[in-house]
Amino acid sequence: MTNQELFTRVKAHLLKQNEQALNEDGTSCLYRSPKGLSCAIGCLIPDEKYHARLEGGAADSRRIVEAAGLTHENESLAMTLQSIHDLTSPSSWPHQLEATAAQYWLENV
Repeated sequence: MTNQELFTRVKAHLLKQNEQALNEDGTSCLYRSPKGLSCAIGCLIPDEKYHARLEGGAADSRRIVEAAGLTHENESLAMTLQSIHDLTSPSSWPHQLEATAAQYWLENV
């Protein structure tokens, strides 16, 4: 997938979900939460490639990158999008995503 496709897909997911995918006690982010939510990388992992052993793995690890269908060319963008999910509040996501689009020369669609 291209950087534009990655950005557009993750942006739509995050803004629709408007909530972090957290563990039950709300202390750490998950690729898929018990509430059925997913993070910026988790939304890219098809059901048939997801398994609980992925949790806790770094988003740039080989097994996560392969499960999410990322390429070397879009790993940096994917990590930036993951940081937006993990480190900022959902209320700041629109601004963070707009800045990311500008940083990577993408259409903010």
